[in-house]
Amino acid sequence: MCTDRIDYDIGRRMSRYQSPGRVISLVIFLGLFLLGSTVGVVSSAPAVAVDDVSVASDSVVETEANGPHIAAWKGLGVNSTVSGETGEYYVCLSIGTELQKQSISCKTIHHSGATESIQFTEQSLPTNVSESETLRIELYANGSSATPIDTATQQVTVLKKGSDPDDDGIITGDELSNDADPMREDTDSDGLDDGSEIREYKSNPAKKDTDGDGLSDGVEVEEPFSDPTKNDTDGDGLNDTVEINKHQTHPNKVDTDDDNLTDFAELNDHETNPTHADTDGDGLADDREIRIGSNPKESDSDNDGLADGAEMDHNTNPTKPDTDGDGLKDGVEVHKHNTDPTEEDTDGDGVDDLTELERGTDPNPQPFYLFAPLENPVKTAGTALAVLVIGVGGFVYRRRSTEGSTPVEPAPEHPTASPSVPIDQQPAEPLTDADHIQQLLGTNDGRMHQSEIVESTGWSKSKVSRLLSRMEDNDEISKISVGRENLITRPGDEPKHAGSTFEE
Repeated sequence: MCTDRIDYDIGRRMSRYQSPGRVISLVIFLGLFLLGSTVGVVSSAPAVAVDDVSVASDSVVETEANGPHIAAWKGLGVNSTVSGETGEYYVCLSIGTELQKQSISCKTIHHSGATESIQFTEQSLPTNVSESETLRIELYANGSSATPIDTATQQVTVLKKGSDPDDDGIITGDELSNDADPMREDTDSDGLDDGSEIREYKSNPAKKDTDGDGLSDGVEVEEPFSDPTKNDTDGDGLNDTVEINKHQTHPNKVDTDDDNLTDFAELNDHETNPTHADTDGDGLADDREIRIGSNPKESDSDNDGLADGAEMDHNTNPTKPDTDGDGLKDGVEVHKHNTDPTEEDTDGDGVDDLTELERGTDPNPQPFYLFAPLENPVKTAGTALAVLVIGVGGFVYRRRSTEGSTPVEPAPEHPTASPSVPIDQQPAEPLTDADHIQQLLGTNDGRMHQSEIVESTGWSKSKVSRLLSRMEDNDEISKISVGRENLITRPGDEPKHAGSTFEE
């Protein structure tokens, strides 16, 4: 374009000056002018270049985003290289576009001719820089700053301390102090944004599994919740990932099934199910079975035909197949013979249950009848009616025969007592069996075991048992089951905490 313009000017001048002498003079003038201009440019522009601009030092921010990122509040370090003709040069570091650049620092260098490094260290950025900027290294001839001989640039992203470019709620300065990437909302890709990790969970936003338990921080804060900063959140001795992925126990609960056994103890000491309070489903919680000695993994620990929970209902021993030692298993007594598995002689007749069964007799107490069972109820009812009629007639006859006769003195209240002996010295009436029991209780602070009553009275077990049952029905005594024994008390003398040996 410039050549065309020169040709155009020459043509115009030549058209103006038709004289050959003038044309020759003009051509010579232009040739000398162009030659002089060329020589002047070559002499003022040494063959030297600046290249390879890079950012160094603490100002560089590690990020997965493209291009170098620098922290505006930290000291800026920039490196470059110079190569070419030997001499002194003036080098400047600036930021911005060619038309709107802001100078940062300049210095003179003595170039030896070989490729050399140029360094600008601990430089401060202007306060009004934008997020996207251009770093510039400009090389000038020494003593001249009008037009650079060469320029090298590097595009950078400038991060300001109070900015939040990734919009995760954490400013850049705080992200860098927590090793997080200020250009990524979730630095470690664990499912938790950096803001939540830093502020709420106190986990490491740059580490996917902060506590190293095999669960990512994002998984730990989901249901069931565990602490992403602790590998054993509930401190029960089980790693969180083992609880969640292997045993399905709660990583934030020491005793998942609330059976008073820790998850660790169930798995390692008892081999029971830490997610089921009653591992064997026999009606007894695992911890209770362990306390009383039954097997929490077997529903019928003693294999007697009664589940351990049912043994508690029958007051039998779940670790002993024949609680009363009569030769019959507890389950057989309950389900087959309806005998008492806690009494070897259920009916108290002096013959144990097994012997009675072997003899073919009934080991259970027989019902008591005031009269023998009636073979012919109609005939018996007629006889009873005849007796009643005769009795009523005799009473009426005696009543009429005594009317008008001399009154008879009433019999003394105690016909066997001697009138001459004072009442308080006369022999007392015999005690009833119930009175005897009450007297025994009175001399033993209101409480005795049933076996002690049998021993004190010399009565059979069955008699004592029937008598006590009648007295209990009449509210004369209280009968309390204590293990395999009954405690007999007067009403009001019951102990505050009475119950079976195997009960809570």
